[in-house]
Amino acid sequence: MYIVRVIPIGRGIFMDSLEYFTREKVPVGSIVEVPVRNKNMFALVISRTSVKNEKALIKSHPYAIRRAGGLRGRPFFGEDFMNMAEELAQKNIASVGQVLAHFAPKPILESLERWPEIVGKDKKQKGNKHTTWEGPLVIQAPDDDRLAFYKTITREEFARGKSVFLCMPTVVDIERALGSFERGISEYAITLHGNLKKRDIVLRWNEALAEHHPILIIATGSFISIPRRDVGTFIIDRENSNQYKRETRPYIDIRQAIRILAEMKRAELIQGDSMLRTETIYEKESGHCHPRSSVKYRILSTAVNIVANMARPEEKKAPFTTVSEELRALVKKNTEQHEHLFIFVHRRGLATSTVCNDCGHILKCPACNAPLILYKGRAFGAAAASSISGKNTYVCNKCSFVRDSKTLCDNCKSWRLAPLGIGIERVEGELRGLFPQIKIFKIEKEPAQKFSRERKIIDEFLQTPGSILLGTEMALLYLREKVENVAVASFDSIFAIPDYRVGERAFNILLRLRTVATQNFLLQTRNPELELFGHALRGNSLEFFRDEIVTRKKFNYPPFAVLVKITREGQSADIKKDLQTLAERLKEYKPFIYPAFISRMRGKERMHMLIKIGIDTWPDGALGKILRDLPPEYFIDVNPKEIT
Repeated sequence: MYIVRVIPIGRGIFMDSLEYFTREKVPVGSIVEVPVRNKNMFALVISRTSVKNEKALIKSHPYAIRRAGGLRGRPFFGEDFMNMAEELAQKNIASVGQVLAHFAPKPILESLERWPEIVGKDKKQKGNKHTTWEGPLVIQAPDDDRLAFYKTITREEFARGKSVFLCMPTVVDIERALGSFERGISEYAITLHGNLKKRDIVLRWNEALAEHHPILIIATGSFISIPRRDVGTFIIDRENSNQYKRETRPYIDIRQAIRILAEMKRAELIQGDSMLRTETIYEKESGHCHPRSSVKYRILSTAVNIVANMARPEEKKAPFTTVSEELRALVKKNTEQHEHLFIFVHRRGLATSTVCNDCGHILKCPACNAPLILYKGRAFGAAAASSISGKNTYVCNKCSFVRDSKTLCDNCKSWRLAPLGIGIERVEGELRGLFPQIKIFKIEKEPAQKFSRERKIIDEFLQTPGSILLGTEMALLYLREKVENVAVASFDSIFAIPDYRVGERAFNILLRLRTVATQNFLLQTRNPELELFGHALRGNSLEFFRDEIVTRKKFNYPPFAVLVKITREGQSADIKKDLQTLAERLKEYKPFIYPAFISRMRGKERMHMLIKIGIDTWPDGALGKILRDLPPEYFIDVNPKEIT
């Protein structure tokens, strides 16, 4: 009989380890199935001792030791990966089991006993490129240039007998990257992502393990646990994408995980994007990146820049329009010369907010308190289809709450509600009224979206000269081909987001849009003098970076500090009292308590606390211990995507 200590692999498990007894001589590092609360779950065995040697411990144990289930397969996680998981857990105030749960796809855990023999060299054998790690190699360049560089790196690694892991943030990026690799690489390329069927995930995983030739793995971050021992290079492409940061506990950042793993393996790490994160550029400018790093600060474009000032002088009381004279002229030119025009709109719907003209109250979602978005008549879900289909509808983009547009002000019951802001449906309606003969396509984020559907829309648009494609940021995932004309119909609302990263995100979007255009790039804005617009229109990312880094340093934001956001959910009176009590315990860290932008989630009130820690002093052991001991009603997010 044996006592085994295991790490439960689950996102809702906050304990670092649990103990069970078993009759089997279970190898350390293997996966077993154990009972936790009222269900069975997978767990990683980290130690095994004989019951004879642990009798005193068993008698003094605070809980009854239960029996572990059977062995599910051979060891899964290697030594480097476990060390990475432990470091990542420490830096993100999480348990190791929570971290492992993200990198252990369930279809793989369920099929461990069917794994083939793993090929590749162990870490102890020779073959690593570096004896010391030189930091990440960063590349800032247009998409085609980066992919060409990745092809060269892959061929070099194949020649050395090494595999490459190319990490992408979305399935669309994976599909595009796969199509760019020619013969000699493509037959050894394997894609893995969560949208695959369970059977296909297992088949491709096993294929990757059994292949004796070096391979190129193109996958999302959840699959970096694949135990190919010969991976010599990790590539994080589109590293500025916020898709790399988890939106649920433990809020880990895939980029951070890959970096730690690459350093432990002494493998090459490449981070690339058309515009890298401010933190990455700062690291490069500070000399902490690989010597071969290449950053193009001037993004060239053949397009002519046009700026349309949408601010109306006080003396002019012309009706509000989303289509400027400049955009009308561009549409006419596009039609007459049989070109293609992509029009970007920042928000979905007809109007991005609704204000009461009598009391000034903003119409908000009763479930999560986010502003409701007005949509043109359509159904959202089965319940909506039976009740308000065909009518204009208020929808919450956060929690999908639906409300009839024929409603009164929640505050004063007035009927004088005024829709404000520009959404894609408003722009579409005005364009169809002005140009009824022009074919208009549209791509925006929709529930249950189909990747093939969006690609089909793009193909039809490109095959229809003189047509218009309307799209939100979602469209940029699919529109990889250049077109003659690009216009930005609405963009100013992005700056209403109260977050320190908003400038970087805005600049990144404008830069990507500008590189798509070959002839004309039109920007409609009420703030034409904004310096950020000037940098974007000139394609000057260096000047933007210099301005951004000054602001970040002034307010002590990353890369100059680590941000720790603590969110408390519950009843309003309780969360205020609890956060004030916690703030008193953490007063040496100068915490700041503030209301959440979305003040209600899942029927509970929410408030935030923000702490800024010196970059060289994180993780802080004393602070980490206090935060780890907090109950599950507290959500800890280190360097969050947004602090609102």
